[in-house]
Amino acid sequence: MDDSVMTVEEMRSQIRSWMVEHELRKKALDYDGALCVDGIEIEEDANGLLFPVRYHPEAFENGDTLRIPAFLESVLDSKEKRVYPYTTWRLNQNVYTTMNNLKRLVIEGDDTKIQNYAFMNSRYLEYVDMSVYKTVPIGVFRDCDRLKVADIRNVEVIGKNSFEGCISLKKIIISSKLKRVCGMAFNGITDELEIEVIDGFNKSLYINQNGNKLFYDVVRKCKKEYRKRNRK
Repeated sequence: MDDSVMTVEEMRSQIRSWMVEHELRKKALDYDGALCVDGIEIEEDANGLLFPVRYHPEAFENGDTLRIPAFLESVLDSKEKRVYPYTTWRLNQNVYTTMNNLKRLVIEGDDTKIQNYAFMNSRYLEYVDMSVYKTVPIGVFRDCDRLKVADIRNVEVIGKNSFEGCISLKKIIISSKLKRVCGMAFNGITDELEIEVIDGFNKSLYINQNGNKLFYDVVRKCKKEYRKRNRK
């Protein structure tokens, strides 16, 4: 193991120490502004969690891929109203909905708090990698109408409304860990959806039929094909 590589907690501790130094400099030099790490301006929210104030162009790989680094403890929502420091810049929109260059999203930390509706209405988003996550939050990609592929291979629960209105969704990657799909999670998807199951289906999968009929039909078809292959 390379001892020079920081753990996530060590990185968070380092950033917090930088923030203390940053605050001292701000007072000494009488200026305002957040600490910037790898193109991400970072502050602590009212709960003491590290969150992104904004992203600069250098935070994007190849100009269109945003990695939410594991050291971030929270990202923002686009529905619930919040108190300072959120309202100082959010107003009525989420920072992600205005990112015309946000086409690919990779979330690296499994304990980064992804708020409900966090990426709702991100109109340019095409690919999502939430493969480290166990739960897809409520409404998190609702009305992302250009989203084509979602990798949620370790997810156990898909929250309600999470992919509602994703009319361009072509492929979703899951595994037998998936136990439950909540109501309206896939409301509005087309019957062209492909479901890739990396390790076979869990027979106990429960799908709330409210708004998920097409998804259920695709799952049922995939189960039949999987059983047929395994009989040979």
